[in-house]
Amino acid sequence: MNRQLARRIIILSALAGVCIGVASIIPIVVKFLVFVLMTCISVPVMMVLRKYGVYEVSSVKGSLLAGALSGFVSYIAFSVVFLPLVFVLSSFFAISYLGGLVLMLKLSNFALVLMFTIFISIVSIIFNAFSSLLYYYIVSSLSGEKDGRI
Repeated sequence: MNRQLARRIIILSALAGVCIGVASIIPIVVKFLVFVLMTCISVPVMMVLRKYGVYEVSSVKGSLLAGALSGFVSYIAFSVVFLPLVFVLSSFFAISYLGGLVLMLKLSNFALVLMFTIFISIVSIIFNAFSSLLYYYIVSSLSGEKDGRI
């Protein structure tokens, strides 16, 4: 993976993380959006890059690297936007739909929240790398059928 491709993956993943972070303030969609962020945000990023001809899924290793990078960057961007937003809003409104997250933010220090965020981002790396691997196998099997290969 070259630097230009990595930069584009980082930018698209950060944009997706910020958008999901802002949209996750809505109580109805927060659980669904966090699930998508944690498991398969790398697939839309790879699909967008593939649509514009920037990224062609060529190997298992490249697919895993792209998924892992996308998962890490998107979750960190999500946390940078979502956690301060929840902290500020919880000062003015009673946010009960997030459960213990508000209590954790109010009672924890910065180092503990940072450690928790890095741990969850590692989980996001694993799931997004797996979903990008599934995307690679689906795309390669479909392109094999188009070419006449089995």
